Amino acid sequence: MKRVKFFCLFFLLLTFLVIANCTKAPDNIAVSSDGVKISFNVQGKGEPAVLFVHGWGGNKNVWSDQVAHFSKKYKVIAIDLASFGESGNNRKLFNMSSFGADIASVINKLKLLV
Repeated sequence: MKRVKFFCLFFLLLTFLVIANCTKAPDNIAVSSDGVKISFNVQGKGEPAVLFVHGWGGNKNVWSDQVAHFSKKYKVIAIDLASFGESGNNRKLFNMSSFGADIASVINKLKLLV
């Protein structure tokens, strides 16, 4: 009987841990003001932080050479704007304000402005 209780308790604890880990937001995802998940990468340490934002048709990977160079001395962040790369594509209104909100969400998530 003790063995059954132990396995039930063990299974319950294991289930809780799996659910807790599955529901935790990844560290490299911010949520923009309209609910779109914005993916970003961070490399390096130092100040000031350097933020790279791709142009139309690109994604954060276009900056790989620059990230490699500048991350030796600075904290470097490269982001995927909404509907590009690994970011969400559930945006209804695409304009500069929306893309600015994407950038602001990453800045806020990383607490780059105090």
